[in-house]
Amino acid sequence: MKTASCVSLNDQLLVGPTVHPPLNDVLTRFRKHYYVLTTNVSKMYRDYHPFLWRDKPTDPPTDYRMTRVTFGIASAAFLATNSLHQLAEENESELQLDDKVVKESFYIDDGLPSVETKQEAIKLNHQLNILFNRGGFKLHKSDSNSQEVLNSISPEIRSTKATSNLGNSVNFVQTLVMEYSSTFDHFRFSCANLSVQESQLTKNGIVRFSKVL
Repeated sequence: MKTASCVSLNDQLLVGPTVHPPLNDVLTRFRKHYYVLTTNVSKMYRDYHPFLWRDKPTDPPTDYRMTRVTFGIASAAFLATNSLHQLAEENESELQLDDKVVKESFYIDDGLPSVETKQEAIKLNHQLNILFNRGGFKLHKSDSNSQEVLNSISPEIRSTKATSNLGNSVNFVQTLVMEYSSTFDHFRFSCANLSVQESQLTKNGIVRFSKVL
């Protein structure tokens, strides 16, 4: 929000470069191999937002630090995503986990890696949980299209599979602004019934009423 000076915080912040992969690339890799995992980073925007503050121009500035990166600030996506990339790089050798899994299969806070075998999927799930725990992050809403892999995921971080009221929603989880069924192994879009007149429909209006956002 702009202040009396007509300047907002985002006006003064650099957005940072785009460090997450294109969405189409993430989805293509997700379909590359048969066994898939879906997961989400809980409380993605973390403790990386220092700033200076003073009450009057004549006061010396004081250092403050947000306890979370504020969702909505211009640099939030870069700061949070780059933190995950740095975490993957620092632990790649010890965990024997290719940092490309995080860099190429995570789109902001949604992870959608795929591998060739059940054993690889089980191992990958274990490695990812260790990695993110080391960084103070927690994975949740985890799912897989293999029951054996799903059984290897701790119950407390599995997806509850509760989504929209369209059709049979029990088997669908939210990811990448869509819904994914691990049972049927496909995506779908869904939204609530629009409560506006047809003459008032706009793109923004449709997005605003979407339940999957």
